[in-house]
Amino acid sequence: MAKLGHAKSDVSLMIQSHTQINQGGHRHGFADVPIVIAAAERTLPRPLYLTGKQATEWPEREFHLVTQDITLG
Repeated sequence: MAKLGHAKSDVSLMIQSHTQINQGGHRHGFADVPIVIAAAERTLPRPLYLTGKQATEWPEREFHLVTQDITLG
C-alpha cells in the first residue's frame, strides 16, 4: 500500500469475498473498517478455513451483508 502512496488509515471498507485463510488473514489489521460479506458466509458460527476448520472468531465489526449482486462505488 505504501508503494502506491496509501496508508492503512486510507482504507474505509473491506470486501471479504470468503473467509478462507488466503482471503481473510489480515482482517484484524483493519479493526475500525466495516466488512462487506455474503450473508450466507457470515451466518457461519466462525470463519471457515481451507481444511474446514473454524479456528477464529468473527471480529467485532460492522458487517454489511450481501444477499445478491451489488454495485459499489
